[in-house]
Amino acid sequence: MNESSYEYAHKLSDALAKITKLSALSSGTLKEAASVVAQEGCFALGTNRIGIWSAASEKAQSLKNLAYYDNDSKSCVVQDDFDLKDRLPYMKLLISERLITINDARSPDILPYLTDWCDPYMCSMLDAPIRVDGKLAGVVRIEQDRTDKYPEKRIWTIEEQNFASSLADFMAIAIGSAERRRLTRRAETMMNNLPGMVYQCLNDPPNFTCIFVSEGCKALTGYSSKELIGSNTLKFFDMVHPDDVDALTKLNAATLSAGLPLETTFRLILKDGGVKWIWERSRVVEKKPDGTPHIIEGFYTDITAQRRLEAAELANMAKSEFLANMSHEIRTPMNAILGMTHLALRNFPQESVLEYLRNIKSAGKQLLSIINDILDFSKVEAGALEIIPEKYDIRSMINDIATMIHVRIGDRPLEFIVDDDPSIPCEMTGDIIRIKQIAINLLSNAVKFTQKGHIVFSIGAEPVGNSLYKLKMSVQDTGIGIRSENVPLLFGYFSQLDTRKNRTIEGTGLGLAISKNLVELMHGEIKVESTYGEGSCFSFYVMQTVENTSPMYSFSKNNTLQAAIWFSSAEKSRVLADKLRKMDVCCDIIGTPDNIADYSHVFFDFEQRHEILEIVCPGTKLIAVAPGFTGTEKAPPRMEIVCTPLTTPTVARLLDDKTSAQFNFDTDDSEGNTVQLNTVRFLVVDDNEINLIISENILAGFGGEVTTANSGPEAIELVKQNDYDIVFMDHVMPEMDGMDTMKIIRSLPGSKYQELPIVALTANVAGEARYMFLESGMNDFLAKPLEHDEIERVLRQWLPRDKWKEAKRGDMPPN
Repeated sequence: MNESSYEYAHKLSDALAKITKLSALSSGTLKEAASVVAQEGCFALGTNRIGIWSAASEKAQSLKNLAYYDNDSKSCVVQDDFDLKDRLPYMKLLISERLITINDARSPDILPYLTDWCDPYMCSMLDAPIRVDGKLAGVVRIEQDRTDKYPEKRIWTIEEQNFASSLADFMAIAIGSAERRRLTRRAETMMNNLPGMVYQCLNDPPNFTCIFVSEGCKALTGYSSKELIGSNTLKFFDMVHPDDVDALTKLNAATLSAGLPLETTFRLILKDGGVKWIWERSRVVEKKPDGTPHIIEGFYTDITAQRRLEAAELANMAKSEFLANMSHEIRTPMNAILGMTHLALRNFPQESVLEYLRNIKSAGKQLLSIINDILDFSKVEAGALEIIPEKYDIRSMINDIATMIHVRIGDRPLEFIVDDDPSIPCEMTGDIIRIKQIAINLLSNAVKFTQKGHIVFSIGAEPVGNSLYKLKMSVQDTGIGIRSENVPLLFGYFSQLDTRKNRTIEGTGLGLAISKNLVELMHGEIKVESTYGEGSCFSFYVMQTVENTSPMYSFSKNNTLQAAIWFSSAEKSRVLADKLRKMDVCCDIIGTPDNIADYSHVFFDFEQRHEILEIVCPGTKLIAVAPGFTGTEKAPPRMEIVCTPLTTPTVARLLDDKTSAQFNFDTDDSEGNTVQLNTVRFLVVDDNEINLIISENILAGFGGEVTTANSGPEAIELVKQNDYDIVFMDHVMPEMDGMDTMKIIRSLPGSKYQELPIVALTANVAGEARYMFLESGMNDFLAKPLEHDEIERVLRQWLPRDKWKEAKRGDMPPN
């Protein structure tokens, strides 16, 4: 390279260096940056003109002129926007090419008719497309006129082409900076208009040094942004109320410092010493190279007024609504459970289904007990809740809990596994009702939030001395899990987490709070471990006194008992194997049933029964474990069909039939009819088909003739067309409720409609409900679930004496 070329190359390099240092490139307006680039480019190349245009998109119809520098006049001149409608070939080149190099403008090879839409004196052109994020954002055009030095054309050198590309790169930086400044200004305007404070801070606890604060900080805190920004000013926790510092510190450590979002409330101390309640929502927006959170962005808003005005009112409303809703929503299905069980037991069922019915009754009674406890939750808040110890059998408690949860799971694809240690002392003293309430609440939550997989209910006991034991229970599931930031909120009253995602899941939001209180009253502890998206494990222990240290079940070592386990579920296999070994029963988990004849007992899935029956094993007891009731299918010889879960009492009975006597439940279901009716006609009105069936069968059991209606309008028509002795009217029905239906019947012409006994059926058992029904025109009131004695009372009171007679219990035939 000769000296002239060397100096020229340095000239181009110096020009690029000068442009790099210009503030207009990063902080000025886009037009200022374009003017500087065009001017310095012209000087360095010694060309006539450089124009710079921007493109709104790759589909733009025109290019907007940002600068057009004329070297002859040494100034930027105004240029019109460049119309692209008839110049599609040019636009395609801008999109596809790194450079458009035209040494001779008269040549038609690259852009035909170029001289028609450019300066007629131009002989050469060098266009460098501007790209931002890979998309066309504009073009830098370098134009050379015919001169003495370039009479025909100018051959653009590689250095000049690279120089043009660099100019385009500088403009890309300027366009990107301008866009960022535009978005920043818009964001700041929006943030300053918000009724609160937006901030950015460093993740440097406990300082959380602010690097940006919106103008709303003054109205919210009394401090200006200058007072809050910077490392040598007021620290974040200096403004937090002392009573909230510890909780907020732990929450920040568990969420923001771990890279998780935060949403919380706390009290803020203002500049003038006042206090405001603040709602905060924040998240990590930038991390360090090692992945740790670096910058946090958040928003504060004042919720003081809402807290002061709504706290007491919301609490009272929540309590009232909870009581009313729970009374109705829970008692309605309970009416079906207990009513159907009553009908089945009364009709003398076969022994094969007695156990199912007794389990249903046991679960129903337990649920009613829990309902009553929950409705009395105000005792927890008042500190008036009492623990009432009594002696209980651990086997009965486990069976009650397992039965209820098994029914709740129904036919869902969930494996319910009970891992009850056979060595647990069989008799303890404690509040069995409260213990079952806690366990059922945790298990019910697991059922709600687990769609597939398994739920394992574990029960064990650990001696601590002087007949005192830790009774330990845990519930592990493969459900949706809990976000780590929500774990501290789990045990609050009326708390339901992730409500948007779980909006279809019902619940009061009280269960865990009540459970925690009950556990602490029994000198225990409850805790939770959870992985979001994988599942949770709730565990607790309570202190109990042991009355009988004999284990729940045990077997003497008997070499004739050899059990095989063939389940599709590895977890169910593991739990049963552990249980059998603790009962001194040898067992193996097998992969195929080929050698089951070598075992005295074989446990397998009900679905595998046909494959099992093909194997000759005359000395082996076959135990098919079904997920639910198997209908009328009769078990083949040597096979017994049992339902999950396999509790220790169930396993013991299967291994030794002599133990079956220990599983007898209270079979006293001798509730008989003591009133026998004579040509009595009833109308039962309810929108729930199960409730109609129950009511119809119970009333028919007294000897009455029953007609049913599932809506108010249907009931009105039936009353017009028939004479009834009593109408039983459900309160809550769609379209027309029981109260409105009753009023229309009362308004019908004729005295018989005013005298017709109408009895309200309702799940609303709040204290004022009875008064409301009687005042409105109802004759009486029956609470769901329907009780035999209460129905009998109504019949005695509202039927004429010649319509019924006394009958001994047990004399009435089954319906």
